[in-house]
Amino acid sequence: MEELFVEKYKIAEKHYANAIDLITELVTRFKEEKCPDYDVNYALAQYDVMLQAVLLASVAQGEVEMPEIGFIENLTKHGDLMNALNAEISEAGLDYEEIEWGDIGSMMSRSQAVSNRIVKLVSQIAYNVSEGLIDDIAFVDACDKRCDFLDKLLNETLPIVIAICESDGDSMQDFNPSDDEVTGIENEISVGTDLLRKMLSDRWKKRLDALGNGAPDPDDN
Repeated sequence: MEELFVEKYKIAEKHYANAIDLITELVTRFKEEKCPDYDVNYALAQYDVMLQAVLLASVAQGEVEMPEIGFIENLTKHGDLMNALNAEISEAGLDYEEIEWGDIGSMMSRSQAVSNRIVKLVSQIAYNVSEGLIDDIAFVDACDKRCDFLDKLLNETLPIVIAICESDGDSMQDFNPSDDEVTGIENEISVGTDLLRKMLSDRWKKRLDALGNGAPDPDDN
């Protein structure tokens, strides 16, 4: 099991590094086209928070284990969902003064209702945090119609979702398309994919449609 976990983590690391390189390229172009003072670290932090929320929502469909929490915390290098969560903790009604990654597993193990509540909360926080990132890099995507940055970023992010879902021993190869029953890993991946589409794809495409031809100034909309 440990060997499989390491294998899946290394796969996730590779795709995460590629995603970070892609976002860095996008931000560099945005700095050239629009805002010379834009901070690439800010954009990378927004991506990390979004990714952390997606991964947490995925594993929450089963029993959340500490290795999975460590997977999320150690993989991402630039942003921290817990910092964003703690900024909202007074309104969240959670029985903690401050939440760290080590607390999440035990909190979500209390009941499915608590787990669902946490997932809903962090998903909304991540959605809000990443909004600026989507607007800014969609501007760059609209400027360069030769390269679909959205597809590229999705192609690097989706394998990370699959990797963490498979890290506990389940596998996509176990699927039987003729089965009516939804398997555990299938549900985990489906939830992560749906949330990623909501946070990234849907907003990105909507922003591209709003920009239209010629990629006008994002501040004008």
